[in-house]
Amino acid sequence: FNEAQEIINSVDGNCCELEQAGLSYNFGLVHYKLGSYDISKKYFNDAFKFAMKISNKSSGQIHDSIDTATILNYLANIKLIEKKYDAAIKCYERSAYLRREVIVEGTTRISDKFTSNYVSLTGTLSNLALAHHKRKSYVKAINVVKAGLALIPDERSTSFNRVLAKLHYQLGNIFLSQNMLQSANICFQKSLYIFIQLLESTPPTQFLQIEGEFGSIKLQLETGLERTRHGIGLVLAREGRLEEAIDLFQDVLRKKRSLQLRAVNKSGDPDIGKLLCDMARGELKSYNLRDARCNLDDAMKEFAMCQNISFGNDYLKEARRIERRIKSTEDESFHFLDNTSEVSDITPATQ
Repeated sequence: FNEAQEIINSVDGNCCELEQAGLSYNFGLVHYKLGSYDISKKYFNDAFKFAMKISNKSSGQIHDSIDTATILNYLANIKLIEKKYDAAIKCYERSAYLRREVIVEGTTRISDKFTSNYVSLTGTLSNLALAHHKRKSYVKAINVVKAGLALIPDERSTSFNRVLAKLHYQLGNIFLSQNMLQSANICFQKSLYIFIQLLESTPPTQFLQIEGEFGSIKLQLETGLERTRHGIGLVLAREGRLEEAIDLFQDVLRKKRSLQLRAVNKSGDPDIGKLLCDMARGELKSYNLRDARCNLDDAMKEFAMCQNISFGNDYLKEARRIERRIKSTEDESFHFLDNTSEVSDITPATQ
């Protein structure tokens, strides 16, 4: 990057705005993958500014090699991580607008090296739904997902099917947040079916194809599959079917540990930490305090291995809430023991 920057600086800046935009975007992407979001945001903002300068000089036409919508999508992702939901929503909406503009015009302004605009648009809408979900604007989130689903054609490619599975999973999570368990389960089951079909139909030659920081196509499909099964387990737990939920969680954990070994990024997995928290909560509801404590301890170890996970992270907050509940339940058990005549022979009952 430094060598490229020196070359650009040695030339008239007006002649190198395109190169500067590309350089800033690439460097922002590197830092994004490393989890250095503050630095990444700076370079993505620089890339966006250069892209806008080029667009202004060409009467609003964006150069073929600059995907401004993707830059905005990454900026929105960072704002989502920062919990600046309103700002994230604005960036996602602008990104979606640019995608729609290209589709309506029927042009090929975006280079072939980027994913098709329809697939990218549905992916952006999925992210936009997540931002509304985080903001607890559930009706808006549902409407955005439905808009994404409406874009997906009946005769669809593998890429569309992957986005379709993601949208159904997203909708399931929204319904789960509102405790609409039947609707959530229907969506999770649809997502699960698509992931299974994709794993069975994807040619072996494509399975090992690497896609950026997400690893192979097979790894992505299996990750989506296990994430969806985790959602189904949450529905079971909410329905009071704790034994079934915990059995499913344990199986998902085994699969995710296996996937973790094949991941491009070998650091901790926040999803595994979240899964262990849900397992701890299930064991706590069953009054299995020892298992609840072990699962929570494993969750905290997993979070500690995650790169750039902040103290205010939602998963960490959830872990600390479960910790307080375990401690409270343990204290109540000790008070019960203190008030009995045969302390040494009594242990907390389990269901």
